[in-house]
Amino acid sequence: MVTFERKFNKASIGKTTSFDHGNLLLQEIAFGEKKILYISVYAPNEDSPDFFDSIRRAIDKFIEEIPCDFLIISGDFNLTLDPRKDTKGYRNENNPKATEKLSLLMEEFDLHDVWREQNPESERFTYRQKNNATLIEEGLPPYKQSRLDFFLISGNLLPFVTSCMINYGHRSDHNSISLTIDMLNFKIGKGLWKFNSALVKNREYLERINKKIYDTQMEYLSLPYSREYVEKLSDYERQHLQYQIDFDHRYRILLTLQFLIHRFYCNL
Repeated sequence: MVTFERKFNKASIGKTTSFDHGNLLLQEIAFGEKKILYISVYAPNEDSPDFFDSIRRAIDKFIEEIPCDFLIISGDFNLTLDPRKDTKGYRNENNPKATEKLSLLMEEFDLHDVWREQNPESERFTYRQKNNATLIEEGLPPYKQSRLDFFLISGNLLPFVTSCMINYGHRSDHNSISLTIDMLNFKIGKGLWKFNSALVKNREYLERINKKIYDTQMEYLSLPYSREYVEKLSDYERQHLQYQIDFDHRYRILLTLQFLIHRFYCNL
């Protein structure tokens, strides 16, 4: 459950759409010029990375039509982000491939596990089930517990969260969870960034990018290379040029990327 303190009314709810037979629900929530994309999920109880790929595709499709400033995803994910802290009484780590896909999604959209950030060392669970006799004989506790239900929210929304709680679950093997956001000082920040894929077909844009890459290579090449010499080389031959900064291949690539990013920020 998400609650919004102040400045909220039912008219703020905009477009709503569902995918995957209702296991994925996307809803637009507007506050003046600011918009939240709220997503409810019920993930499969199996290692299903495709489901989390479908979330990414659904987000892309939604914000292509309705750009949003903030993103909230909540529900039963049927996995844990940190098994060491978020599980107890399990024999194995559940759904590792799906967990990896969700972690990539979090990185791509700057999503944060808000309860864990507020409670970095706490041990609380949202799901509880009895272990069978065989597992108990092997030394596992009578119950297995895990934090399968949580909120993932945009980093730029974190300052407005007043509480995130795990509540009592009545007649259910899951506890309810709640998130409260204070809208009084709600300010717009950076929206959800999405690369404009049409740019890869823009010849002028590609020429500018290629020129920046080439200029950066030339700046950090070791002597006695000249621009005329390098221009005659094939792409493969350029990969083996020597640079002034003598790191191994992996770090040289990372450093070159940093130089390129700096140039793009300054000049594009």
